[in-house]
Amino acid sequence: MIRALRHRRHCTKRSLSRVLAGLLAPMVLLASTGVSAATSSWSPTLLVNTESFQVIDEGDQLTDVEIRFGGTLNEKLYWNRAPARFEFTDDLHVQGNITGSGTLTVSGEVKTKADLSINSDSGAADAVLTFGSDSTNETLKFLNAEDRFEFSDDLNVTGGLYASGSLVVSNASRFKSNLRVSGNISGSLIKANNFMSSGAIAFTSGGTLSRTAQGTSGQIILSQGLSAPVWKTPTSSMVWFFEGGLFVTATGGAVVTMPYGITLGTGSLRVNVAPTGAAIIVDVFKDGTSIYSTKPQIAVSAKTSAKTGIFSTTALTEGSVIRFSIDQVGSTIAGSGLTIMLNGTRKY
Repeated sequence: MIRALRHRRHCTKRSLSRVLAGLLAPMVLLASTGVSAATSSWSPTLLVNTESFQVIDEGDQLTDVEIRFGGTLNEKLYWNRAPARFEFTDDLHVQGNITGSGTLTVSGEVKTKADLSINSDSGAADAVLTFGSDSTNETLKFLNAEDRFEFSDDLNVTGGLYASGSLVVSNASRFKSNLRVSGNISGSLIKANNFMSSGAIAFTSGGTLSRTAQGTSGQIILSQGLSAPVWKTPTSSMVWFFEGGLFVTATGGAVVTMPYGITLGTGSLRVNVAPTGAAIIVDVFKDGTSIYSTKPQIAVSAKTSAKTGIFSTTALTEGSVIRFSIDQVGSTIAGSGLTIMLNGTRKY
């Protein structure tokens, strides 16, 4: 009986030693590696939790190295060997910040739901937006030293262009339409191409600056009140009237000293009573010399001059002395009430 109890105690002691050894072995192993590990498995997936990430085997060193998410889902994070970069097969959402030291290259559109800051560290350098082109790239810069924006090429604005400061233009400028100024325009020279032309006059009408048509030499500008002014040729006439019956005379009528210059254009004769038997012939003199190469005349039985004469000189200058003569009258009825008229352009 006593021997049986001793044998039973000895067996129990050996079993307990084996159990303790089985428990202590993995604990010693874990303690020696310094890594804690836990595994949990269920068919068909193995979930592994580790405190340090293991190297993903790159296989044959030719194919891409990937982490696959779901057999049916089949989304991947992989290292693409050809362009030498990491790639996701679907969208990536990052709740924190994304930072990088290289270049951000996007093959699609770039959208932001908040501000886009360029040169966010506020460094002492120009902030540049570059627009690619098949010829020359163009830029929009904020110049650090000048403290202003600058385009590298022309700028076309479809709507209005407004500024609260000054407009400074360093080269010649042009406007294809009207220019309206609420304040003052000043400068040593203000030139508007296609606005001013030789002989034109600028004027305002209803707050709008406009110009007249081009005038010609000798014309004067004539105001029309609220309407646009117009160019007019200043005309002038000289008239002599010989009252009563006509007779031949070399000094008939008034002698006139010209108060201003006239360039003659036409001349005419008229009588109240027509001559008969012969025509009436008249001559006009400037400083004693005839102004006609062919003298004007009124034909028999006519009251006006069908032949107005041909001028040998048309310039009646200021200060010249003008007179007329009657060289011939009607032989039967001399005629009476003669009017001599010279028409021309006044000189200023």
